[in-house]
Amino acid sequence: TYRIFLSLLCFTMLLASCNSRARKEEETFIKQVNTIEENPQSALSKYKKYNIRNISGLDEATTFLFQSLALFYTNDSMPDKNMLLQCSRLFQEKRRFHQQLETLCLLTEIYNQENQLETELETLEQAIDIALKHNETEWLFLLYSRLSNMYYHSLDFLEYVKYQTLANKYIQKNYDAEKLSSNEVLLIAENYLYTDHYEKALNTLQSIQLKQEHWLYGKHKFLLGVTYSKLEQWQEAINEIETCLKTSAVSDEDKLISHTTLAYCY
Repeated sequence: TYRIFLSLLCFTMLLASCNSRARKEEETFIKQVNTIEENPQSALSKYKKYNIRNISGLDEATTFLFQSLALFYTNDSMPDKNMLLQCSRLFQEKRRFHQQLETLCLLTEIYNQENQLETELETLEQAIDIALKHNETEWLFLLYSRLSNMYYHSLDFLEYVKYQTLANKYIQKNYDAEKLSSNEVLLIAENYLYTDHYEKALNTLQSIQLKQEHWLYGKHKFLLGVTYSKLEQWQEAINEIETCLKTSAVSDEDKLISHTTLAYCY
């Protein structure tokens, strides 16, 4: 009986140690992703030196994912799709679902640029299934927002609003903007904007300041401009929209809405 008790105790301690190590690894990964997102140019300088040609383990897969995120955020070049698929399979095998979700999201961006909309949708649905399985509310918000944006870019605004509304269910009620990435804050603001919570959208947008060289600077100005127009603060809307249109990193759809909004303000 004593030996059984001792064995169970050792097993419990080992399991707790493994879980603690896994949590720390997960926290480190998420922190690094946020760092890359906020300063991709610096991250690119750090990770571009790695010449990874084969994904043979978790270290290579994670480093390649970091490198790919930096490439994508700086518009330097599109990451290698086949190697990302290898990473995704490895992350699935090793049960690293945060890494797998980041990889799948990046793959959806590649499929979108290749105009493989069916594959993009399938990949998003795969990611949503993983997030649902692990009850990852933050990821579910991000993924449903991504799905709604897919319909936005195809000009299917009914489906866009439908998935924005669904994403809204997963916004953390007492989120701390300082602990979120700029992209997450803008997605929350965008959700508030297109579900008619204009004051919440404005407060969220005003909670962050982005430098002109930030890859989301144009999107930030665009959302501010549209939000001000909804609140009938015309001069503020004009100022933000005009600034938005001077930036290069603005989608064609956002430019179209910007010009329409600008005309309406005048």
